[in-house]
Formats: sequence, C-alpha cells, structure tokens
Amino acid sequence: NVLAHVDGGVAFLTALRVQLDYLLLQLVPVGLSSDYSFAQVRPVQSIFDARVLGFLVVFCGAVALAWRLRRARPRVALAVLGYAALFAPTS
Repeated sequence: NVLAHVDGGVAFLTALRVQLDYLLLQLVPVGLSSDYSFAQVRPVQSIFDARVLGFLVVFCGAVALAWRLRRARPRVALAVLGYAALFAPTS
C-alpha cells in the first residue's frame, strides 16, 4: 500500500481524490480496470489538486441538494447519507 508510509494528511487528501475517481467511474466506466497495481494511485500532496477540489465541489453540492430537498424528496437525502455511511468504513 503506497499510503501506508505517508502522513495522515496526505492519506486523507489521496482518499478524497480516489473518491472522485470512484464516482466518475460509476458514471463513465472508461478506464475501469479489474487490477489496480502497486503505485497506480499517486499520493496527493496539496489540497489544491484538481481532483481533490473536484471532490469537494461534488460533496458540497450533494450536501446542499440533500438539505434543500430533505422535505420534498427525502430519498435524495437518504441516498447522499447512505453513500457516505456505506463508503466511510472502507475508506
């Protein structure tokens, strides 16, 4: 594991980057692989990495949408919360 020997901040930023990769592969599975070999994912050193910022935008948008639709369409809020709750133990 490449992230086993880096500090917690770098591992956290890399997890955010990988989260965006997962979401993108669910929508457009171009480049999907059954084997991501060693060092396939490079550690992220800065919060200003494009994929980290992209994930933060998607995350904030999903939370805002879930909050806005919580009464009219509670399933949206459940989907956002469910995705986060189910993915959190694995990340």
